[in-house]
This record gives sequence, C-alpha cells and structure tokens, in this order.
Amino acid sequence: EESRVIKKKRKIKKIIFIFLIFFILGILFFLKREKKTSTYIKKAEGVLIEEKKQLDVSKGIMEVKDLLNKRNFLLAKERCLEILNLNLKKEERVELKFYLSLSYLALKQYQKAVEELKDISRFTKSKRYPDAIFLLGRIYEEKFKNYKIARKYYKIYLDRFPDGRMSWIARRKLLSLK
Repeated sequence: EESRVIKKKRKIKKIIFIFLIFFILGILFFLKREKKTSTYIKKAEGVLIEEKKQLDVSKGIMEVKDLLNKRNFLLAKERCLEILNLNLKKEERVELKFYLSLSYLALKQYQKAVEELKDISRFTKSKRYPDAIFLLGRIYEEKFKNYKIARKYYKIYLDRFPDGRMSWIARRKLLSLK
C-alpha cells in the first residue's frame, strides 16, 4: 500500500509538472502574441496619425486658399508659414510656397515673393512651375524694372510652355522688352 501511495504521489507530481510546463508555455505564447498585437496597434496608430496629419494639411491648404480669396493676405501668409513647418509632401510644399508667394506679392514684399517663386522653380515637374516662372518674369519687369532677367523668365516660359495659359502674354512681353 505504501508503494501505491508513492506511485500516486509521483503521478500527481508528473501531472503538476506537465501542467506547469503547459502553463508557462501558455504565458510565453500569450506574451509573444501580446507583443505582436502591440506592434500592430502601434503601426495602425501611426497610419491613423499620418492620415489625420494629411487631413489637417489639406484642410490648412483649403483655409489658405479661402483667406487669399477673401483678400486676407497677412493671415494667409502666417497660416502658410505655420503649415510649412510640418512634414509635407513635395507637392503640398510647392502649393503652399506658391500661395505664400502670392501673399508676399499682395503685401508688396517682392523680394520674399521672388525667393519663394525661385524655390518653386526648382521643381520643374510641379503643376505650379509654369506659374512661378511667369510670375518671376512679371515681378522682374514690373517691380524691379530688370528687363534682362524678366526676358529670361519669359523666354523660359515660352520655351517650356509654348501653348501655355499665359504664353500669349509672355510672347507679347518678350517682344515689347527688346
């Protein structure tokens, strides 16, 4: 009977040992799964934050356009500068710099407008590139009276965009500035 009791104790110890092994494995599996879930949640939160930021940037750009339409150039300039401090896509940055240059023009800050437009002109594939080149010609002609540089920008505009929206004006200006 004593050996039977010893066998039962051994059997109970084995069962407890096996139970502990499975329990520990379960905890390890759960922790590993928890880590994956946590990583997934962090990635999802990052995507949501990025989407919210993009929404905020788009909303900000619309706000700037609205301010320009309402002729509130000072506030439009401030809002542009504020948004430009964010991490933006290239096209968003170019768009905002264009609106900033329009604000500077309206506020008679011509040198700052030129700086922004020259910055935009580095992005030759941008949809604002033609407008930037044309405006540079206009500013150099009308505000700085530097006809040589104005001709240069009108020529660039006509070479790149012979059928562009402002090509007839650029052609006329180029002829009159000779």
